[in-house]
Amino acid sequence: MQSGNSGAQITNMTGYPRIVLNDGSIIAMDNKGNSCDEVVETGTSFNSDGSVAKNPDGSIKTWTRTRAVCGTIWFDVNGNKNPNQFGRDAYVVDVYRNKIGDVTWSAWGTESLHNILMGKKNPFVYKDYDANGEFEW
Repeated sequence: MQSGNSGAQITNMTGYPRIVLNDGSIIAMDNKGNSCDEVVETGTSFNSDGSVAKNPDGSIKTWTRTRAVCGTIWFDVNGNKNPNQFGRDAYVVDVYRNKIGDVTWSAWGTESLHNILMGKKNPFVYKDYDANGEFEW
């Protein structure tokens, strides 16, 4: 579902249960099950410009994390209206055992969502995607 590329994103949300609110906003959900088992994830690290991060010796920098995600909630504040792009009108939060928290993958609009919630002026941080980068609800 997510690749290590900061420019990639989900292109089709139609396989997830969704709620469409009266104002057209859409919320989609994914349930990981009751166990919320800890999962070790690894991937390639990227610089803020999207280029692959390198270690001092020139090798590719990687990251590893352990987390126990019970589910994921995606939401698009203007529903089917464009741009349907994470960080502009769509965002993601993870559901943990005892809380809801942000995702660490920046391509899902994490930085924009943080900025909006903190009331920052000009909160949106995203990379423009071509038509193939938008997703369908």
